[in-house]
Amino acid sequence: MASHHMLLAVLVILAAAVAVPQSAIATDFTVGDDSGWLPNFNYSSWTQGKEFRVGDNLVFKYMQGAHNVMQVGGPDFKVCNTSAVAINTFTSGNDLVALDTPGRRWYMCGFGDHCTRGQKLVVNILPAAISPASPPASPPSGPASPPPSPPPLSPASPPTSPPTPPFAPASPPTSPPPSPSAPATPPPPPPPPLSPASPPTSPPTPPTPVAPASPPTSPPPSPSTPATPPPPPPVSPAPSPSTSRASDRITAQAYQILMAATVAVAMAIAA
Repeated sequence: MASHHMLLAVLVILAAAVAVPQSAIATDFTVGDDSGWLPNFNYSSWTQGKEFRVGDNLVFKYMQGAHNVMQVGGPDFKVCNTSAVAINTFTSGNDLVALDTPGRRWYMCGFGDHCTRGQKLVVNILPAAISPASPPASPPSGPASPPPSPPPLSPASPPTSPPTPPFAPASPPTSPPPSPSAPATPPPPPPPPLSPASPPTSPPTPPTPVAPASPPTSPPPSPSTPATPPPPPPVSPAPSPSTSRASDRITAQAYQILMAATVAVAMAIAA
């Protein structure tokens, strides 16, 4: 509350300061200076170098009853038409004429031939020049508000959230490794091929037809040592094509069984 009162006081002081220059800027121009308002005077030369603005005043000084001041239009002023209807007429001998609007104004004396003898004046009034004084009042209030705007610090929070995403993506890489590990396990299945050795027990029946050709003693060892059966096939083909076909059939079956077992083991490991 105290700050608000202080601000109001400052504004009042500024307003007063602005008002003072306005009255100081206003200028009273005494027409003709020391010569005053009279015939046979070059008032056109008197106006040279002078700036008449809204808020200024013209002061006409003359002998009361011997002269007057008539404000007329431009056409009447040019021909010194003293019988024209005047816009304003002043007769006090010490007339203060306020210049309250911008533009041209024409004045002349309505007595006798005074106008034709040079007792006339035309002035061009410019807009008031006090407007520039008002801008300074607004700047003081403006700067007061910017200081409380340090909220730019809030943007610092966004940086904290971005760091989390980098850790999230790190998790996906962990899942892929399992897949490559699964295929790595299938290599161990090769040992299981020993189980297919059981099927060869049934195949011994085909060799029976070959028994007549050679000693039947050779087949028995095969069941006891499943690893040895592969060697006999190369020797048996010599006797007859039928034996080679039988052995090929057995080998194909064994290979199929081996493949099936391998697939089963791989599926079991994957599960």
